[in-house]
Amino acid sequence: MNTAIAEVLDRLPGARGRLVCDDGTVTPYRQLAAAAGAAATRLRRRGAGPGTAVGVLAPSAPSGAAALLGVLATGAALVPLPDPATSVRPEHLADRIARIADATSMHALYTAAPYLPVADLVLRRRPELEQVEHTDATAPLRVERGHLALLQCNSGPVMSPRPVAHTAAGAAATLAAGTRALDVGAGRPLMFWGPMGYHLSLGMILSAIASDADLHLVRTTTLLRRPQRVLEQMRAAGPVTVAGGNLPYRLLADGPARPDVRPRCALFIGERIDPDLISSLAPVWRPRAAYGLCEGGLASITAPDTVPVVRNGLVSAGPVLPGIDLRIVADGEIRLRGPTVAAPAGTWLATGDLGRLVDGHLYITGRRKPMVIVHGQNFWAEDVEAIAREYCGRDVTVHTDHPHERFAVHGAGHDARRLRDEVAARLGLRALTFAPTHRGADPCPTPH
Repeated sequence: MNTAIAEVLDRLPGARGRLVCDDGTVTPYRQLAAAAGAAATRLRRRGAGPGTAVGVLAPSAPSGAAALLGVLATGAALVPLPDPATSVRPEHLADRIARIADATSMHALYTAAPYLPVADLVLRRRPELEQVEHTDATAPLRVERGHLALLQCNSGPVMSPRPVAHTAAGAAATLAAGTRALDVGAGRPLMFWGPMGYHLSLGMILSAIASDADLHLVRTTTLLRRPQRVLEQMRAAGPVTVAGGNLPYRLLADGPARPDVRPRCALFIGERIDPDLISSLAPVWRPRAAYGLCEGGLASITAPDTVPVVRNGLVSAGPVLPGIDLRIVADGEIRLRGPTVAAPAGTWLATGDLGRLVDGHLYITGRRKPMVIVHGQNFWAEDVEAIAREYCGRDVTVHTDHPHERFAVHGAGHDARRLRDEVAARLGLRALTFAPTHRGADPCPTPH
């Protein structure tokens, strides 16, 4: 199996798997190839190709998958964009996408229903962008090679996005390692619950295609509002491998027991894993844990243990994959280096995550970066500070309360209520507490 991205796209028309969506839509990969071919053809007519960047605003559906693959087929760098199915107001989401367009020098915006209204708001702000709308047309899939595969902006502040660039070679290397770690193959389907704007979405799509495995896509809204439907899809899929963070598993575990749902593997990836959740799912769900982050590529950077190891309330994320150097510095921060890591060659990436190595296995112990995770989404202290300066005309000090996943804001004064409402509108975040500025405060520093 060759998991270089161009080779995966080349084999797509003859791949034997299917894309299965939570609304019952089933799309054989040969049909997905024809839709991706049409997307690539329309993009090329608008100037997309190697050396350009194309943003994709599309749902977790065949149109979204075709859009991602079509962009890659042109040789352009893919810029996944935030999913409009959030609590953020459309005008603020359009502002965010406009900032991403500036940060990535985006050439074109590929859009699909039902997200066209948000795309219209973006184009009012950035009329120079080429707009390409998804249609039901088909065309042969022609693949061009490009240097950059992905420009990702979902790992940092939304008010001042900083793109993470993945080369085609680096992305392919992490994809190959991740595919081997998951033991993906024909008859061993995958399931992923996440928006198209998440780098792991692309990794799961490419892994499934490369392995002739069915891929089951679950929209975030379905997971949040109808978890029983997700469990039913898992039961129907058979021995499926599922992947996600703590939140999806917590939502599914909170419902009525379903002994008939027996996934082949439940992979926890990304954040510090809840050991109680691991215990509640074992042994029926066969949980495993791995460590991954946006800067690490399209898959995890560790190989999950076959049976999770729990030490002192911490869950092992497994050993580091070959080709990646990992070290723990004096303050406990994890540093990464290697050809698949989005950092200058030979330099160490400071992840902002804390961990320790025991017998060659990585355990995530916490986080030092000024970020909290609420309902599976990352939020940054820097964004709260920026909104306070812009909207309230004042500087505030933001503390990051990692254990409780919230921000403590000092210095907002009588603007506290206005700031809370504005942060909720722009970021979809309400996990704020307010207190007066006091001496001896030790705010978590924000990167400037």
